[in-house]
Amino acid sequence: MIILSFLTVSCSISTEALPEQDYGIPSYDVIMDEEDYSVFDANEYSNLTVNAALNIDGKEYAVQMRHQGNTTRGLFKKNYYIEFDETDPTFQCKSVILSGQQSDPSMLRSILSYYMFSEAGFETPAICPVALKINGVSSGLYYLIEPINEDFFLKRGYTSGELYKAINSLGDFSLTSNEDIRDAYEKRSPEDDNYYTLEQMILLLDKASEENYKEEIEKHFDVDKYLKYMAVSALICNFDGIVHNYYLNRKQSSAQFNILPWDMDLTFYYESYLCAFPATEGLIGRLLQQSEYRDKYIGYMKEYIDGLYSEENINNKIEELKGTIAEAYNNDRWLKNSGYNIDDEAGKLKTFIDSKRIEIKAALISM
Repeated sequence: MIILSFLTVSCSISTEALPEQDYGIPSYDVIMDEEDYSVFDANEYSNLTVNAALNIDGKEYAVQMRHQGNTTRGLFKKNYYIEFDETDPTFQCKSVILSGQQSDPSMLRSILSYYMFSEAGFETPAICPVALKINGVSSGLYYLIEPINEDFFLKRGYTSGELYKAINSLGDFSLTSNEDIRDAYEKRSPEDDNYYTLEQMILLLDKASEENYKEEIEKHFDVDKYLKYMAVSALICNFDGIVHNYYLNRKQSSAQFNILPWDMDLTFYYESYLCAFPATEGLIGRLLQQSEYRDKYIGYMKEYIDGLYSEENINNKIEELKGTIAEAYNNDRWLKNSGYNIDDEAGKLKTFIDSKRIEIKAALISM
C-alpha cells in the first residue's frame, strides 16, 4: 500500500451498482439512510453533516460526513470530510478527507507532489488511494488524505501553538497591498481572533532593516524551510500554493513560523510567475536579494535537480504510483467516460517534467 483541465461530465454516466471488485487498494464503502443521502446530495454547497456507516475492508465504523472544498462541490466526483466516532484504521486519525481529484486526470499529481515535499524534509499529510462507494454505487478512485489540524501535530509528537491557512490568493507574506490580515489567512488553531503574532511576523518580513534583515526575520520565520518550499514549488509548478493553499504553523516550543504544503492537485501543469525560477517576485524575490539566501536557494535547486527530480527517480516513482492505482483508475466511471487513459496521462506528466527539468538546468547554468 502506498501512503503518502476541468471537463463537463455527461449525464449519461451510469449510476448502477457495480459488482464487488478488489483493486488492490483499501475499499471505503459509505452506507447512508436513503432519505438522509437524498438531502445530503441535494445540499452539496452546504456543510450539512449526516450520520453514516463506513465499511472499510469488511469492518464497519460510525462516522459523520459532509461535503469538502470550494470549487469542487458542483463536480461529479465530489470531495468529502469524514469524522470517526473512533479513528480511521488506515491513518489512525479522528478525521480524514476523501478527495476525488477531478482537476487531475492523471490521478498522480497530489501523491507525487507530497512525495517530493516529504523527501525534501517537510511534514506532509498522509495520502493513500482508495476505492469509494456510496450506498453500493461506485464513486471511483479517490485519495484518502490526512487533514492538517491539531491531531496532525500530536501524531508527530508536538503541539501546534498557532496554525493558519492561506486563503483568497492573498497570502503573499505582505500587508502592503492587503490591510486586513484576516482576508489573507484563516486561523485554525487556537480558535480565537488573535492574529497578533502572525501580523508582527509579516510586518517584519515587509520592513526589516537591510543591515539586520537576516537576524531579525529568522527569529520569527523558518527561512531555510521556505527556501526549500519555493525550490520544490518551482519544480512541481505549485502556483496554487504560493499565495494560497499553504499552512503556517508555529510550534508551542518555537518562536518561528514554518510553512507546510497543502492541496497538490493543481501541480505539474501550469506555468506561473508565482513559482518561477529564478524567482524575482514576492517574498522569495526579497529574500534572494540577500546573497546567503540566494546561494542556499540555488544549492537546494541543484541538489533536487540531480537527485529527487532526476529523470530516473521521477520516472520510477511515477511508474510505481501508476501501478498501484491502475486497476482502480481503469474502472473509474468518470475517468473512463471522459476518455482518459492512465498511460497517456502518465506520459504527459513525464513530458511536462522533462521540459521543466531542461528549463531549470539552463537557468542554473546562467546563474
